[in-house]
Amino acid sequence: QSRFIRDYGGWVWYDLSFFAPLEWKDKSVTLRFGSAHYQTIVYLNGDNVLNHTGGHLPFETYVTKTLKYGESNLITVALNNILSATSIPQGSVVYKNDTKLFPKGFYEMKGNFDFFNYAGIHRHVFLYALPKDHINDISITTDIKDTKTGIIAYKVEHSEQTSKAECVVDVLDKKGNQVSTGNKGYSGSITIPNATFWWPYTTDPNPGYQYTLRVSLTEDDKTIDVYYLKVGIRTVRATEKEFLINGKPFYFRGFGKHEDANIRGKGLDLPFIAKDFNLMKWIGANSFRTSHYPYSEELMDMADETGIVVV
Repeated sequence: QSRFIRDYGGWVWYDLSFFAPLEWKDKSVTLRFGSAHYQTIVYLNGDNVLNHTGGHLPFETYVTKTLKYGESNLITVALNNILSATSIPQGSVVYKNDTKLFPKGFYEMKGNFDFFNYAGIHRHVFLYALPKDHINDISITTDIKDTKTGIIAYKVEHSEQTSKAECVVDVLDKKGNQVSTGNKGYSGSITIPNATFWWPYTTDPNPGYQYTLRVSLTEDDKTIDVYYLKVGIRTVRATEKEFLINGKPFYFRGFGKHEDANIRGKGLDLPFIAKDFNLMKWIGANSFRTSHYPYSEELMDMADETGIVVV
């Protein structure tokens, strides 16, 4: 409840000690921040391992060579929330030069936006270990053919491009039944006959339907990494007069939404996200507009799962 802390502008420091298991020594270890505002400098055991400028988006780095395995480690994060003419959102620093009224060097941070500019680390920070050769990224596009057939096009990237690992992609329905198996290759297209399509809430009795892609890296008949990714089959198209989802006109019913809540502020809180989506469905909304910045991956995943359209 401190106004000084609420309105503070400048550098703050975070320290945390943690233990890294000895068995991680032969893994590839990643340090990932969900988001931090706005200039971030990260030290691990005194070494500068990561710098990032900007808020609202994840950033990460490998820390395999910097970790101490089987013993305690110290992570230190320096974070600055000062805004400028080139930051997002924009802001400025106004120095108060009247030393009779203000201490020497006193300044205030000014902004020209209509929301409270929370600072700090406001999404989760993860440290996780993966195999040396692991899945880095999966890109998906979907299409609909002859009103019944779903198309899932995929592209998979992995960390060790020179390895002998093969990529195998299977598709599971919502009940976990396999509907397509043994698709090999780091890119390809999968056809799902009589597919169940993703529809927005209020437009279909079964909104937000998602299949699950099981993407595996295999080598010498052994699975070395696997990732499960939920996918809704849909098409989106706009004409001069209409917005079409799966070829049918969609009417937006919703509002603008901030990533904000009482008690937590901008801090990621999964129960608050669930509560917000329950309120949207209760009120009959099927969409919302983001307010000036990217939202958390967890919130976007829940929107996809519940059939809420995000603008």
